[in-house]
Amino acid sequence: MLRRDRVAANVRDALKQMGVEQLVTVNLNHVPFLLPEGKTVDAIRAALGDTSLSIVFGRVHAGAAGARTSYREALSLLSYRHRDPVCYFEDLLVPRVITGDANARETFLEDLFAPLRSRKSGAQLAQALLALARGGFHFRETAASLGIHPNTLRYRLDRATQLLGIELDDADVRFRLQLASRLLDLENRSW
Repeated sequence: MLRRDRVAANVRDALKQMGVEQLVTVNLNHVPFLLPEGKTVDAIRAALGDTSLSIVFGRVHAGAAGARTSYREALSLLSYRHRDPVCYFEDLLVPRVITGDANARETFLEDLFAPLRSRKSGAQLAQALLALARGGFHFRETAASLGIHPNTLRYRLDRATQLLGIELDDADVRFRLQLASRLLDLENRSW
């Protein structure tokens, strides 16, 4: 308990030196704190001075409800904290999906396709991306499998990549699309 209290005091001091609110609490052997967007963890790590401690971060969310969501995301990373001294939700999402974490799977699929959900033709755009991934990123074969003209497929892919802010030449993007297609196939569901 003394170590935990010392860690909490060090975090408060580091936040104060950053010029931000010291929103820090203690819970069992955890010291949850809010780090405003744009602030780095370097000052916190330096203030702790203990390399045996791990820090886990949820994503940035707005408001009180967002703080709760970020806290839950951080808690979901506790079993992965031994991987790195600082663990971020985004960095561990795919490994958690691969190990079978159902919550991570849903978050992964939602994050990947969320910008398409609100679009009128979002289902067609997602279908084009997933078909391309299932077809090994072979353009002509994908157009034929969908029964559409290659120019139609090109338009849909261009629109989808623009809305999602992705590049189909990026190996990581291709992996994520292939993983999403396999996850959806395993569950026998559409996006």
